Amino acid sequence: MSILLNNKQDISPKKNDFVIKFSMWLILLITIASIFVPLSPAMPSGGLDPSWQFALNQAVAQGFQFGKQIIYTFGPYASIYTKEYHPSTDFIMLMGSLYLVASYAFCCSILMRRLKWPWQLTLFTALFASIYSRDALLFSLPLIVGLATFIIITTNNELRDNKKLIPLSIAIIFMGLGFLPLIKGTMLVLCTLTTFICALYCFIKKQKILAIICTMSPAISMPLFWVAAGQPIDNLATYFSSMLNVISGYSEALAVDGDIKEIIAYGVTSILIFLAIFFQNKIDLISKFFLAIVYFLFLFIAFKGGFTRHDTHTIIASTSLLIGALLLPIFLNGRSIFPVIIIAFISWNYINHSYFRTSMVDIGRNIGLTYFSAWEGARQRIINPDWLNVQFDAAVKKIRVEASFPLVQGTSDIYSYDQSYLIASGNLWSPRPIFQSYMAYSAKFAELNKDYLLSSKAPENIFFKVDLIDGRMPSLDDGVSWPVIIQNYQPLEIKNNFLVFRKKPITNKPEFINVKKMERSFGEKINLPNSPNQLFAKLEFAPTIAGRLMSILFKPSQLFITLNLKNGSKKEFRIISDMAKSGFLISPLIENTLEFGMLYGKPEFLSEKMVESFSVSSHYDGIKSWSGKYTATLSEIKPVSKINVSEIYKSEFSDFDDELLNINVQTSEKCNGVIDMVNDKPPRSAGIVIANLLRVKGWLADSIEKATLPEAVYITLTDENGKRRYLNTRRILRADVGSHFKDSRLNNSGYSMVANVSSLRGNYSLGLAIKTLGKTMTCPQFHLPVTFSR
Repeated sequence: MSILLNNKQDISPKKNDFVIKFSMWLILLITIASIFVPLSPAMPSGGLDPSWQFALNQAVAQGFQFGKQIIYTFGPYASIYTKEYHPSTDFIMLMGSLYLVASYAFCCSILMRRLKWPWQLTLFTALFASIYSRDALLFSLPLIVGLATFIIITTNNELRDNKKLIPLSIAIIFMGLGFLPLIKGTMLVLCTLTTFICALYCFIKKQKILAIICTMSPAISMPLFWVAAGQPIDNLATYFSSMLNVISGYSEALAVDGDIKEIIAYGVTSILIFLAIFFQNKIDLISKFFLAIVYFLFLFIAFKGGFTRHDTHTIIASTSLLIGALLLPIFLNGRSIFPVIIIAFISWNYINHSYFRTSMVDIGRNIGLTYFSAWEGARQRIINPDWLNVQFDAAVKKIRVEASFPLVQGTSDIYSYDQSYLIASGNLWSPRPIFQSYMAYSAKFAELNKDYLLSSKAPENIFFKVDLIDGRMPSLDDGVSWPVIIQNYQPLEIKNNFLVFRKKPITNKPEFINVKKMERSFGEKINLPNSPNQLFAKLEFAPTIAGRLMSILFKPSQLFITLNLKNGSKKEFRIISDMAKSGFLISPLIENTLEFGMLYGKPEFLSEKMVESFSVSSHYDGIKSWSGKYTATLSEIKPVSKINVSEIYKSEFSDFDDELLNINVQTSEKCNGVIDMVNDKPPRSAGIVIANLLRVKGWLADSIEKATLPEAVYITLTDENGKRRYLNTRRILRADVGSHFKDSRLNNSGYSMVANVSSLRGNYSLGLAIKTLGKTMTCPQFHLPVTFSR
């Protein structure tokens, strides 16, 4: 393809030069195909990220409309990004990936014309850098399109014999910019702005026809690809409207802070790239500005993608930085930009070192696996057509066993994520539009989900679990939907820590009473009414001009809410301004699935979780992002009829093991472990008063050195007369313990217990006992004073 840009004098190159160029082009094509096309795709699994990946494939399989029935960061071609297999999306995943290969390869053929073969190797290096970041790979296509546009325009006078092919070349390379936003919707901004600046550059360079083609090509390709994915054409505008809401709320909602030095390294290297462009003598000033803007768009979007959520996402920024530097030889003098490339490598390694430990051996192995996986995938698809379906069925079966969900009649949805569990269970998935609750981070999205629950399309069943992400207040995620669920769904059972709800025959809107509205300043305490009813809050914050600017350029400072509970304890959580605006349950404080189910029971079950007052603050980061005042609207939720939640939680509540009262219990020399929390308080807290429910969690082992675990762990309660009673506990996963002691056998050392102790009164000593080698022994170091009182 590179001969499209060859002038007449280059038609007959030397034979050895031709062989080198052809070989390099062939290797480049194979490399692009190996990286882009998921011939050996991943399989579904459980967890947060695997759930949305499985869910998006399932959404395509069930014919859901993206932007209306499904709203997420990705579009109907999401499988090209996730590289996850699904029988219903494998074809469009392969065809879409092959199209990207053709688009990428065509652009590279234009770029390679200006490079000698040693510098052509930089293209391979840039491509292989992207195997660690799919985002960086997709982000690089608009950059490469911009560079290809520059080369076509600046070599136009040399292309007299091929002038008719130039408009076709422009049309082909810009079609890809209409396709990328249908893979990942948030690429809409990068692709749109790149298209605009390229069209403007063509217009300034007096190439008006090419300017029109730049604009029209993605505008034509986008609806064609949209319809090819089975999406109705009249829903395309809705899809992009929803994407703008996703993009606008991302900076605050999903922000995570990290090491500022990594951001400085990224910024310094980016500046060096811009300086290298402007210090190039052989490029006119307009072209320098064009190249700088194309690079700025690429590096800025990569910066937002990598450092807004400053965790493992930094690989997006570091990889993009490296790719950008490695593409400089295409239009700049190789020797002058060599130091920039070296610094980019150093910055890439520095930014990654906290998150990814990769040696040269690891990098070489991963490069080899890229080729091998492509080859093996192609071979297996040919000789064994059912290869992927067998793997898919096995993966789904594994998830189904892990979830252990019951089959229920009618449609079902799941909160707050874990869609993999529900889809794999065989139940009919009928999701709310923003199907993972932590993503409903705008008031509009929260209302859409609430309205869905109140509509005729509402699911007949809900699998519900309270999940925490980024230290947010748990009731914030889909918070405005909580009163609707409580009003219209009845809990039936608890399964694998999920409450199973069934929809009531009649749908009603929740009623709010005793509504009060007030304005307060940050740090000022707001006292809540002394009411047995559930309390609902709406908080409206006003960002400053600097705060709005920071939301666009980076991320605003975080907001926090401090809750003062009536039992004397304090809790601090992060809140998201637009989620708080739509409303959330503020009292009682609900932190887990068990407590959510207690909302259906007697108020005294949650008496220790009632909130007395709260205040809001912002962690100042050098820029004042918020005005310092906010409006709070408080109301009571009109109660619904109560049920006997003890029947639902039979399997969750621990019973007293009275058989141990009649055996000889010895005292152990030492127990290895801790009591982490008692009713959400650390054990060092004195004077813990318990009314109805006792909750204890921690970890315990027979031996740390040998990593042996007891057969059973008991909570002991000893009254003032020395009479001791024993409560059974459940074993829970404690990967942090195994990690701390560097022994995975201790991952199962955790214990947890919830018991109804409403019949107990007076002062007790809380401790631990273990059963090991058939003997029951108490742990001598645990004597925590607790009081059972109404």
